[in-house]
Amino acid sequence: MSNWTLLLLAAVLNIGTVYFAKASEGMTRLWPTLGVVVTILVTQFLVARVMSSGGQVAAAIVAVVVAVMVGSGLIGYFAFGERLSALQIAGYAIAVLGVMIAGLAPAAA
Repeated sequence: MSNWTLLLLAAVLNIGTVYFAKASEGMTRLWPTLGVVVTILVTQFLVARVMSSGGQVAAAIVAVVVAVMVGSGLIGYFAFGERLSALQIAGYAIAVLGVMIAGLAPAAA
């Protein structure tokens, strides 16, 4: 699998972590709590694979973090009925734009 595929999978799993964390009600429900543990472990494994195969550490972490941030907003909105403010939406857009710009920059020597 390519590094970008692994990062995408890591981001999706990390968004799952956010969902399970909210559903676990403070880690008091067994199955959602186990979902948190499993998704965190697999996410970290995937990010470690990307980094060990020559992927840039900063790019990997920033891409996953921004994906999780945006995904968390979407999970909160669609799964739990939480509302997003205009300022939150603007922040998500700026973060995504920042990742896109950083991805265009050549690696420093």
